[in-house]
Amino acid sequence: MKSIKYTILALLLATLFMVSAIPAHATTPGVAHSHNVLVLNAEGDDFGYATAGEFPTTAVTADGYSVSFLAAGSVTGSSSFSGYDTIVLWMYCSIGSDTTVQGALISFLQNGGKIIIWDSDACNSPDGTLSGYSWLSGVGAQFAVTTPGQTGESGGTLTIVENDNFVSGLIQSNMNELATDTDAVGDLNAVTSNSPAWCAILSGTNEIPVSGLAQAYTAPGALTNGATGAIIVYTGLDTDYIGESAGTTGGDIEVTMIVNQLAHGWGNSAYTSDLTCGVPVSGIKLDPLTATNTVGGTHTVTATVTSTSTGSPVSGVTVTFDVTAGPNAGATGTETTNSAGQATWTYTDAGGAGTDTVVASFTPIGGAAVYSNTVQKIWTTSTTSTTTSSSSSGGTPPVGVPEFAGPSILVAAITLLGLAFLAKKRSSLSSKAS
Repeated sequence: MKSIKYTILALLLATLFMVSAIPAHATTPGVAHSHNVLVLNAEGDDFGYATAGEFPTTAVTADGYSVSFLAAGSVTGSSSFSGYDTIVLWMYCSIGSDTTVQGALISFLQNGGKIIIWDSDACNSPDGTLSGYSWLSGVGAQFAVTTPGQTGESGGTLTIVENDNFVSGLIQSNMNELATDTDAVGDLNAVTSNSPAWCAILSGTNEIPVSGLAQAYTAPGALTNGATGAIIVYTGLDTDYIGESAGTTGGDIEVTMIVNQLAHGWGNSAYTSDLTCGVPVSGIKLDPLTATNTVGGTHTVTATVTSTSTGSPVSGVTVTFDVTAGPNAGATGTETTNSAGQATWTYTDAGGAGTDTVVASFTPIGGAAVYSNTVQKIWTTSTTSTTTSSSSSGGTPPVGVPEFAGPSILVAAITLLGLAFLAKKRSSLSSKAS
């Protein structure tokens, strides 16, 4: 009888072991920081028609990151990026025409990766063309820049507009130093048009003078076409001073920026809680990102309108809300922003179960309509009701970075100990029987 009991227990433990051997999937997969970094451009290292500044490999590896270099011409497809969680486009001036690389990068983003772009005045080529990023429309992150070219002039202005971890360890006086002591800001490639996915970190005015974004990131969960777990960070500052000796003011500040970009997590709300998109580059953002309610109920969304240069709220703006897809497609309304720059709109589900897509917009005087990010409203026959104000994005973890499997490993270890105990027990019983 004891033998039967032990056999049954052994089978149960074996079954538990097999279940624990199934790869674990985190409920909100993400990466706390970069691990394996690939620096990609036309030359595989520094690049430019004049000095562009070298990627600070020594400083980055000293902080524990693995760094590899790859010439763009060696990219044959998405498999070229296997094993990397972060790709740095370092002065990659021909990215606008390298369709093979563009396709591979879109796939990389759809696998939940991080792309960091440093695009300085060196990409103002002799024939007047610029590196182009319209191909990022494949994930809803297209943008364009305006450059003064390689003037080599100091001056301009650079302002921190969101105090997130991308500027950790830096203060406004550091931005002033970059502007007055180097040509990093004078030769700034300023982002002057962009999709609603982008949020400002630094704003700047170069020597033309043209004002725009000097550094920006894509809001968590804002990328489209299967890339909601990915992130892109853009910087348009000139990098001439990075390659100089340690202690150079401009170089040290920019190296800190690069290390901060590598240190920042993505794909999980726990790693992106500081990324509030306080200054959406479109000037308008819509919340909550997702919500679920029972059919026949009401749903309220809030649009926040801010100045793209200062991040200050703008009151008195007429905002139009539209349900563009889903069971309530065609529903629309207008509201006016209050002193906090916010306008709220409530609509009732009349179309039944399904998922609505909602967008907000406003039209500046003499300008074209400016659109917010899109948000989702799920109407269900279930009694469950949830609202998410900031996306945890989910998605697939970056290639080469495993999801957390701690519980499965623990269960497997306990199972093995249990099997070892049973084996010892059965051996003892056999000895007594003999």
